[in-house]
Amino acid sequence: MIRLITHTAGVLITILGFSLGPPDDRAPAATAEDLAWMAGTWEGTLGNTACEEVWSAPRDGNITGMFRTFNEGGVRLSEIMSIQETDEGLLYRLRHFDAQLNPWPAELESPIVCRVEITGPRSASFKGLRHTNGVAEIRYESPDSDTLICFLSFENQPDALRIEFDRAD
Repeated sequence: MIRLITHTAGVLITILGFSLGPPDDRAPAATAEDLAWMAGTWEGTLGNTACEEVWSAPRDGNITGMFRTFNEGGVRLSEIMSIQETDEGLLYRLRHFDAQLNPWPAELESPIVCRVEITGPRSASFKGLRHTNGVAEIRYESPDSDTLICFLSFENQPDALRIEFDRAD
């Protein structure tokens, strides 16, 4: 009888994936490759302002991106973004520039730094970590291969800014 119980428990542990060892609360480390779905050229609007976001394909643990807003008068704002595998995990760094590529004064010393958390097969959350300049969270979702939605949340503001992009490439 004990042999049957032991055998049954062993089968359940194998099937259900239980471990008899100490629990491991760490999720697998996120990689740049996990965000490959973001790669491409994306176009949308922010109010009455046209915007474009471009993400490279993952390479050597990095994805590099660019965002810009523009109107008839030209580029109003540019951002350079980098998602990098580091010893701290997957980090998102972003720095804003004006139309003449002068960095914003609040970001002269350091870019905004967020920790990346993969929240689904085509979604990720970037939560403010250091030098946030008021950014609480940047969240990306892609319900299909032709749509990228960005939600930008700021500290002390209840509603997130939403930008829906369509694939342009």
